[in-house]
Amino acid sequence: MFVAIPEGRDAYIMKTVIHDWQDAQALALLKTCAAAMPSSAKLLVITEVIAPANVPDSSKFMDLNMLVAFGGCERTAAEYETLLAQAGLQLDRMIPTRSPLKIVECSKG
Repeated sequence: MFVAIPEGRDAYIMKTVIHDWQDAQALALLKTCAAAMPSSAKLLVITEVIAPANVPDSSKFMDLNMLVAFGGCERTAAEYETLLAQAGLQLDRMIPTRSPLKIVECSKG
């Protein structure tokens, strides 16, 4: 997944993958995906998104857990937007689910 993924698909899904990695590795994964995506494709990143400061959120505990256990991290919406832009992608919308996870919908920027 750091080298190549199948090209030309309509949609790509990463569920609880990006939070395993620090920014450099997460960016490499996103760039690999962006390179494989046609301009009409969507990338769906299913993950926890940290709420703004001073808002109670279980994702903040998961952020600490990911850091200690794997060296990864959860990210805020702004951090996702920045990371996606660096990979040549744009954040189209964040779709809430009934779980702590959100669907971060992206397309080529």
